[in-house]
Amino acid sequence: MSDSIRRQKETLRAIMRERRAAVPPETQEEAGRMIVETVFSGRLPIPAPGSGSVLALYVSDGGEPNFMPCLSGIFQQGVICCFPAFRKGEMGFYAPADESDFIVGTFGIREPGLRSRPFNCTQIDMMLVPGLAFDRTGSRLGRGRGFYDRYLGDVDPEDRPVTIGTGYGFQRVGCVPTHAGDIRMDLLVTPETYFATHMNP
Repeated sequence: MSDSIRRQKETLRAIMRERRAAVPPETQEEAGRMIVETVFSGRLPIPAPGSGSVLALYVSDGGEPNFMPCLSGIFQQGVICCFPAFRKGEMGFYAPADESDFIVGTFGIREPGLRSRPFNCTQIDMMLVPGLAFDRTGSRLGRGRGFYDRYLGDVDPEDRPVTIGTGYGFQRVGCVPTHAGDIRMDLLVTPETYFATHMNP
């Protein structure tokens, strides 16, 4: 990655971290609820999750949309939910045994506990992906550690889950600086709207 791209990414990260830190908890919960409603609405150019399908979510780091209040309702529809967790320094996805099966993980964010069941990338049907910024091409700016890019990049594109970048409306920008290892999202969903990127409807 060039120094110029690195500097552009860090500048945009700093701006978005500050803006996201100002989002109150009730707005985080409402954003999570609205995003989940869109994903399950049938309005997206992909099938909505159904009984037996595997949906990857994430636990809010304190500023991101909060999906956890929706978890019980998703379970009731028979959808298998898995979340990122770190085992021996590597990110994988694990389905919690129940809504209480979460522990504080490596980065201080809750993750499925030791009773959880692992899922590999090819078993996941749809993945809600966090980010600090997104653009209309599906480019995503993450936290800078590259965990999602490496996880998805290790799998043939044909075998990857449908990736849905999720965040607030203000996180949509004109252009996200990228390099060759960055994975583009198939769709973007905010509380206000959604759109496909490079995916064929």
